[in-house]
Amino acid sequence: MNVVQIVPKLEPYMLEVEETLQQTINSNTRIMNTITHYILRASGKRLRPALFLTAAGLDKPAPRLVDTAASIELIHTASLVHDDIVDQSALRRGMPTVNAKWGNEISVLAGDYLFARAFTLLTQSGCREIINILAAVIEGMSVGEIEQLTDAGNTELTEEDYLDRIKKKTACFMAGVCQAGGVVREAGREELGALYDFGLHLGLAFQIKDDILDFQGQEKVTGKPVGSDLRQGIITLPVIHLLRFGDGREDLSRRIRKGELSEARLQGIVREMQRVESLDYCLGLVGTYTERARKALEGVEDGEIRENLSRILQANVSRDY
Repeated sequence: MNVVQIVPKLEPYMLEVEETLQQTINSNTRIMNTITHYILRASGKRLRPALFLTAAGLDKPAPRLVDTAASIELIHTASLVHDDIVDQSALRRGMPTVNAKWGNEISVLAGDYLFARAFTLLTQSGCREIINILAAVIEGMSVGEIEQLTDAGNTELTEEDYLDRIKKKTACFMAGVCQAGGVVREAGREELGALYDFGLHLGLAFQIKDDILDFQGQEKVTGKPVGSDLRQGIITLPVIHLLRFGDGREDLSRRIRKGELSEARLQGIVREMQRVESLDYCLGLVGTYTERARKALEGVEDGEIRENLSRILQANVSRDY
């Protein structure tokens, strides 16, 4: 999912974001430089800063626009560093995680450093409303991550529990950055609400798509082994559906709780998901939330902004990583 290919007008802005990221993470401490530049080399989709810039209007230059976009990416990156510690992940995007290379203690502090640098950029922007939006995003992500951790291996989770968790962990971030883009160009209250709703439903569709790819994607493309979340006891929507409609619920529940998931067993889980159409069900929800996001775009007044956000939305449906 290359945002510059989807919205070509983003390219000069995203190049500036990359330059700002490189400059911002520089430290007088050699080990910190090594770690933070390693983190940025494991480049992600840069979706969140792209959403912010697109919602702000690419023909509407504003003070500190790129700085704010860079701070959004730093917040996202810091949260991933901390998530990998909590989840004890060894790989992210096909590369060893920071905790796998340097240990948990250093990784916690590296994530803290990225958060601090993000808010240094944000305070320079001087927009208190955007600072408040992103502070609320971090609060929600923290609560969602704690809930995910305490629910590890809980095979009694419902679809409603899952949706509430991914709303906090993923969707509210995308909603917040879209809303922040509207704040930059002083959009009215109704349009700010439309941008928030767009980002929220895009975020729900995005996370469900990610959880489908955890069982359907190829490791060389996604950068992680099939069933990576389930190996860590994280119960996602495909598993919730399988536990409800598949055979051998009690046996599968026991194995999940005890962490007894061999490669052969995981392959069997994928086959059973295909038999009971768990992934198809999840893909149907991706479509539902995609359409809700598209409906929300009707409240965005600028036609070009509306079209560019729609392109990003549609690209989520067809992505394979």
